[in-house]
Amino acid sequence: VRTCHYPDDPRWYDLCDQYGLYVTAEANQESHAFQYSNDQSTPVAQPEFAKQILERNQHNVEMQFNHPSVIVWSLGNETDNSNNFLAAYNWIKKLDTSRPVQYERGLWGGPYDSDIFCPMYYTVQDCEKYSKDPTKTMPLIQCEYNHTMGNSGGNLAEYWELVRKYPKFQGGYDWDFVDQGLHRKPDFKASRTVADYDAISAKYEPGTGGMTPLYTYGGDYNKTDASDNNFNCNGIIGPDRQLNPHAYEVAYQYQSIWVKPVDLAQGTIAVHNENFFRDLSNYRMEWALMKDGKSVQSGSVDNLNVEPQQTANITLPLNIPSDGEVMLNVDFKTKSAEPLIAEGQTVAYEQIALNEATPVSYVENSTTEKVKIQNKKNDPTITIASAKATVAFDKTTGLLCQYSVGGKSMLGEGGTLKPNFWRAVTDNDMGAGLQNRLKAWHNPKMTLTGISVEKIKESKGTAATVTASYDMPDVKAKLSLTYEVYGDGTIDVKQAMTKATPDAKAPNLLRFGMVMDLPYDMDKSQWYGRGPIENYSDRKLSERIGVYSLTADQQYFPYIRPQECGTKSD
Repeated sequence: VRTCHYPDDPRWYDLCDQYGLYVTAEANQESHAFQYSNDQSTPVAQPEFAKQILERNQHNVEMQFNHPSVIVWSLGNETDNSNNFLAAYNWIKKLDTSRPVQYERGLWGGPYDSDIFCPMYYTVQDCEKYSKDPTKTMPLIQCEYNHTMGNSGGNLAEYWELVRKYPKFQGGYDWDFVDQGLHRKPDFKASRTVADYDAISAKYEPGTGGMTPLYTYGGDYNKTDASDNNFNCNGIIGPDRQLNPHAYEVAYQYQSIWVKPVDLAQGTIAVHNENFFRDLSNYRMEWALMKDGKSVQSGSVDNLNVEPQQTANITLPLNIPSDGEVMLNVDFKTKSAEPLIAEGQTVAYEQIALNEATPVSYVENSTTEKVKIQNKKNDPTITIASAKATVAFDKTTGLLCQYSVGGKSMLGEGGTLKPNFWRAVTDNDMGAGLQNRLKAWHNPKMTLTGISVEKIKESKGTAATVTASYDMPDVKAKLSLTYEVYGDGTIDVKQAMTKATPDAKAPNLLRFGMVMDLPYDMDKSQWYGRGPIENYSDRKLSERIGVYSLTADQQYFPYIRPQECGTKSD
């Protein structure tokens, strides 16, 4: 834990002593990246600041000196380096020879005043380059990384693969712990003062059954005061101390028990104890053999004789099915309660693929139903009907406007199935300015240039193919949609986009797919894949593959600033 960017409540250090947390104690010193030069010309290099920089570091060290949890001193944060910081470093090293001192700017030129190489937001590639360089002898511990603002936290697995590969790379400090939103009640009236909001919040505290609380940030109180908008809502957990989705990935990557396959045909796996000081005697390993998401065999290992930093092979009596997709789920749970950890709580887990299914990109429709096409000149729609289903396309837009199977509508009232090139932007998207750079794709104009239908004969029945073509001048593209409509109600949709001209250019897309409006009573989905928590291509290892079923409301996550959420991978 890094106490950024100033000393914390004294009780905090007592708790860290009690529960065994390592602490980097940081002095109250920051100019927030104001004027880096490394040439002794910046304000923090001037004599007027010498006493202030030294005294703040002295106070920090003298207050926390006797706490065993404190293992590193930090001179400050995002302030240029100078001889003033070198003086603080020398004072600390003279007083305390047992603890290293870190300073993020200490190795970027100027005086030499850091025992740890502690950059901010080093890329995975830069971390590996440093770790492989034999001339770099200092430990690498990023003083900030994994900026968890909104829907974020990607690539953590790549960082920790390197941490576990190179002893020199020893981790980093997530930025940061908690979303710093303020608890307020909804305001549907005119502008209120801060005092008004305080009075409302005092009346309706969280958990009292009152109005649904909101968490606010800069700009929510008026449009005139300077603010940093929602920039401090960048925590692993929310203001209400509930876990944000990326917290699960952090917990998974930081767990201290790991499992790898050794000889899966014989059921042998390797259990590695990453702890430095404790064995695994207080944990039991529970395992389950999963076929297509359902448990077909399970068991437990109650005695784990694995010493700190050691690995032990364990052979399980697995009866591995010869068909289907087969996974081995492993959970490590406490036998008895520990400080902050309840009896039976899972402290580490893993999923190992024993037999992965081959992906199927297309399944041939085998229905025997026959379809009829109605497409008279003055009809507003092209209608395809069978004994089981009715499908219609609007001739003006080329889009699906009716879709019923077995007498039940698959579309919400006034709904359709339409191309989609956008999604709600995330905080990281906005940080990169994508909401402006890619805005051409938000709602690009689509002009229907042609629509046609033809009946095709299948092996056991008939089907209809509808093709709609569009010009998209806003993005200099042409779009083609092809629908194969079968008598059982199945619709195969193919979407293709090409340049309008050979030299046409357009910004990248946030999405390339389709959106369908469903009836309100179709609010539950079931899937086989990773879950149940949302997960993405670069943030998914914490979620195991299985069968999950959730409502739409359950799959929505209320980030402090509303944004993209709910995606599932694999």
